[in-house]
Amino acid sequence: MVAGTVTSSAVPGASAWDVVVGDRFIVAVAAPSPDMTTSALAAAAADDTVTVEALVGMIPLGGADAVESFAIVWWPGVSRWKRSLGIKVTAGWRRVNWDLHSALGFWLFLFLLMWGISGWYLGMPEPLTNLMERLSDPDGPYGERPGDIALQWLPRLHFGRWRNPGWGTWLQALWAVVGLVPAIMFVTGLIMWWNRVVRKRRSAAEAISELV
Repeated sequence: MVAGTVTSSAVPGASAWDVVVGDRFIVAVAAPSPDMTTSALAAAAADDTVTVEALVGMIPLGGADAVESFAIVWWPGVSRWKRSLGIKVTAGWRRVNWDLHSALGFWLFLFLLMWGISGWYLGMPEPLTNLMERLSDPDGPYGERPGDIALQWLPRLHFGRWRNPGWGTWLQALWAVVGLVPAIMFVTGLIMWWNRVVRKRRSAAEAISELV
């Protein structure tokens, strides 16, 4: 990605945004953003070690130059991507928890995406049904159009309902095991949130109470 700064407004009369694109992040700040902010973000655009905390620190949240709103999209560098593909079982429990969360999310992303779409369809079928109706041939035979077939497959993929008596049972067992992944990722994500947010806040509060 090429680093740069772009000012855009999607709808005439709507709020404009100053967008800085870096090698590891995309930051959108409500325009007009302070010159120091855009300069700092542009300087960090090619920095492969920049963290999301550092990006937040470049955006003024108080005072005369405080921005109204902002959004940050950040992703790890190549070295961290490679590290996130496996689980280092000999590391400490926090590292193992992080590796488990990252590896499951990477290798089973398509499963999670499928369950997200199929779960959305099962909970609110109207949006996807209407979309498929618009994309399908209105003169085609109902139930045989590509959109109809796709909608028929969503519940099967979601619940692992396979009709083949030979390998259907094995796929159902695979679906049952992989179906535990969202629950595991919820627990590992909760642990990371507790260590990063709650534990730090409690430590800071205890330190302040000791000073008082």
